[in-house]
Amino acid sequence: MSRRIRSAGIALALLAVVMVAGVVAIAITRAHRASSAPTCAVVSTGYALDPDQAANAAEISAVAIRRGLPQRAVVIALATAYQESKLVNIPADAGDLDSVGLFQQRPSQGWGAPADLSRPVYAAGKFYDALVKVRAWQTDALTVVAQKVQRSAYPQAYARWEPLAIGLAGAFVGSQPAGLACRYDSGPRADPEAVAASVQRDFPVAAPVAVTPAVHRPPALDVAASTSSGGWAIAAWIIAHGSTLHVESVGYAGKVWHRGDLSWSADRTQTGTGVHVELSGGTSS
Repeated sequence: MSRRIRSAGIALALLAVVMVAGVVAIAITRAHRASSAPTCAVVSTGYALDPDQAANAAEISAVAIRRGLPQRAVVIALATAYQESKLVNIPADAGDLDSVGLFQQRPSQGWGAPADLSRPVYAAGKFYDALVKVRAWQTDALTVVAQKVQRSAYPQAYARWEPLAIGLAGAFVGSQPAGLACRYDSGPRADPEAVAASVQRDFPVAAPVAVTPAVHRPPALDVAASTSSGGWAIAAWIIAHGSTLHVESVGYAGKVWHRGDLSWSADRTQTGTGVHVELSGGTSS
């Protein structure tokens, strides 16, 4: 074999190695980006959602809690919303016909004005208004009940999302401790007073929120909980909104969650009856 042929063979081999290394590097980079992308998980089931979906699910659940409705109502609402919109708030003129919002409710069918139906809290309230009027809604099959509310062309489709809805509902009503975890980047320094106002406005918290003075690093707040399930419901709601509220960690009942984790861990310092929330101090992720 000539020296020229051997050199060509070596060059081709080196090129192949470089190409394989490049493919591996690209795959690793893509995997890293995917693994670090903002996401939320239902801890008990492993179902994944993006933070916007989780926040919308939290709002639907909070409306039911505020009205004193049982977990069954939340399950039906979440399964319905996931089928109708994948828990993405559909703007006016973007849905089927004149459908709007999380439940694709139609203004022409008497559900309300488009601007109102585009607000998750309002849309969820209208859904629950109709739900509780359905006879045997607490005991009939989810597909039967959801269809009587929605009058969908695909009534059996709601059943597909019942397992997801059960896991989400357990997290957001607090019957499943440490039921939700989200991972996202750190945000700018949070204003604890503004965060406290958001919690008290959107979630039915009975007791006031205690805010750590703004000079504290990191800023923090504590939300009182009268029951164990109430505390876990508050924790899940805050985590679901964590990327917009700039939450760093949430601690409750001997456990703590950090914004970079899709799980909770044990923490003996979390012994109080309230939910302790650490907020972003403005540092980079």
